[in-house]
Amino acid sequence: MNNNPADSLSDAAQPEDPGRLYLSLSNGLHAMAQPLTILRGALGALTMRRDVEVDRARYLEMSAKQVERMCDMMSSLQDLLIAKQYEAVTAEFDMGDLLHPIVEDLRLDLEPIGIEISWRRPEVKISAVGDLGRTEQAVRSVLGVAQSISCASDRIEVRVESTRRGMEICVQNSAPVRGRLSSSDRLGLSSAEAGVISQQGIYEYFEDPFCVRLVLPGAERVPQKTEAVAVSTSVFNQR
Repeated sequence: MNNNPADSLSDAAQPEDPGRLYLSLSNGLHAMAQPLTILRGALGALTMRRDVEVDRARYLEMSAKQVERMCDMMSSLQDLLIAKQYEAVTAEFDMGDLLHPIVEDLRLDLEPIGIEISWRRPEVKISAVGDLGRTEQAVRSVLGVAQSISCASDRIEVRVESTRRGMEICVQNSAPVRGRLSSSDRLGLSSAEAGVISQQGIYEYFEDPFCVRLVLPGAERVPQKTEAVAVSTSVFNQR
């Protein structure tokens, strides 16, 4: 993994670039096509004549799953647009308090499928200044992508620490990336990036191994004016 992300700063990372927003919206619409297609097929099977043998329970479960996927994508699109349209409401909060319930809830989902999540709550308070809701959304989106690309025996590492740049949350998958990110994964990362950038924070994405860093100003040294920066080691691949 490139340990010097500043060398890879790209023009596409500028926060006010409309092309970046259009690409994210395009990813969202493309991602919605698959669950809608599956849902249409499942509902078609459910409406077949009663004398035709159909596993209705299976198709109902399939439909419910696709509706849930659609709701998640719509939520990501909404978060993306809100971050672009409205200013963040910032306040001091503890990153340990924010992360702990999110990670522990995810652990319950990951353990049955053999994915480990490595997380140790800091022993000291790590205070950041930012929008609590947007930070939570960004963390959940990044962890959702990390889960999406993980397989059994993989380990997702979550770290939070105070650095010279600010209060940093790092999410990393220890295994090499097995394929390209899906449209829904790219949408999730775009919404996380927009949420962090809107707080005058720093967003960094490394492709292989998967790693995302979210940095917010620390409570003891809130800058008067912080330049928003987004860094990526690669442009998202199109599926």
